[in-house]
Amino acid sequence: HHINLSSVTAEDYHLVYDIIQKVKEEEFPALHLNSCQIEDELNKAVQGTGLAFIAFTEAMTHFPASPFWSVMFFLMLVNLGLGSMFGTIEGIITPVVDTFKVRKEILTVICCLLAFCIGLIFVQRSGNYFVTMFDDYSATL
Repeated sequence: HHINLSSVTAEDYHLVYDIIQKVKEEEFPALHLNSCQIEDELNKAVQGTGLAFIAFTEAMTHFPASPFWSVMFFLMLVNLGLGSMFGTIEGIITPVVDTFKVRKEILTVICCLLAFCIGLIFVQRSGNYFVTMFDDYSATL
């Protein structure tokens, strides 16, 4: 027999939890069952990429007109990323052009290609590892 667990509510879980606790008093601690409290789950801090790509997107599914807000949210993320890259590239190019009198167009193309190649490691299968490594060990700009 198969049990459909997709329709189990929190009340059902607490009811079964209490029944098992009362029926099997001596074996109950060995089962290592934990009480399920929504407050405990909500108090767990989500950080890093999980915040933007998991927590916020899950929250947006409950909004009215959620596809619209999802598109707007990811467009905002793209704009934030592009704005950060413009600032970073400009912060690299300006001192180099002022110091070495190099053509700005050529240096811009070289910096953008270099940033593109570095960015490729973050979209590979192991990209999350590299994001964490860069986040933990690189100097912040």
